Amino acid sequence: MIQDKKFKVSHFAAWNVVPECLEENFMAELAAAGAERITTMSRQLVSMMENREYLENYKKILKKLSLVTKDAHGLAGPRYDLDIPEEHERIIEDHKKALDICGELGIETYTVHVGAAPWCRRPGHMGFDVLRPLALDTLEKIIPYAEKNNCILAVENSFEPVNAPGELLYYINYFSSPYVKCCYDSGHANIMGKYFYHADGSRTEKDPAKYKPTFHEIVWFEGLKLEEDVLALLAPHVVTCHLHDNDGYGDNHILPGFPGRGTINWKRLLKQLFACPNLKSIQNESNFATTHVIAREVVRIFDYIERGENPVW
Repeated sequence: MIQDKKFKVSHFAAWNVVPECLEENFMAELAAAGAERITTMSRQLVSMMENREYLENYKKILKKLSLVTKDAHGLAGPRYDLDIPEEHERIIEDHKKALDICGELGIETYTVHVGAAPWCRRPGHMGFDVLRPLALDTLEKIIPYAEKNNCILAVENSFEPVNAPGELLYYINYFSSPYVKCCYDSGHANIMGKYFYHADGSRTEKDPAKYKPTFHEIVWFEGLKLEEDVLALLAPHVVTCHLHDNDGYGDNHILPGFPGRGTINWKRLLKQLFACPNLKSIQNESNFATTHVIAREVVRIFDYIERGENPVW
């Protein structure tokens, strides 16, 4: 064991594959299995912005199930990411509204994506010269709402040049604000890592040929750059994290240590993660709904994660 339990896992429940009418069922199953926290998701924030009744009902469900929500996956995707040029002003206003809702719910971290859609468009590719100013403008205009609602904007690492660790550091250092920090995503970092780390302390270099052809041709057309250690770069700025596993080459969002598919050395990673000086929360972003794992097993697996241990299946 690395530490006594310090962080309570916040679970993603309302995945897009879960119909809205079943969201409460998933939350109830997690609560019955011992979960205490739920992450408020992007699609839920959209529903709250559109329908006040949905927000009030969400509050009632949380109270009924004795759940709290301290983390949100902020508005995300091609209609909401920070660097989307279309409807730029509307995107900014929507983030402001979502942050006000987070303040009402007592949410402390709001994860955002810089966004890769304009970078990956063919035709119509947009480069850093266009995308950075857009992302900077969005952040600059929503920081006051983060401050007002005491909710940290956590920029998430992903697996495209515009979401690489160096880019995140560019935005964090540009603003040098306590309200612009980082959400470390373990699955995305595993995709962009140079090595697989094994339980015996050895490591194996990854094979770039195993990535999909489009990963080289469209996403990393200027040359694939894998990282020695993503978390080491971001550690001083990490306030929350999205934890999930994969095969190292695709964004599978499976549970940590999933037999035959998970490749992250969790004991090694968690020792490093729990040492991050500003870490406030840990989140389960595994899409257990599509891997057909029951809630009780999900909570059991993340009990190991809370203790800093490799999951035992």
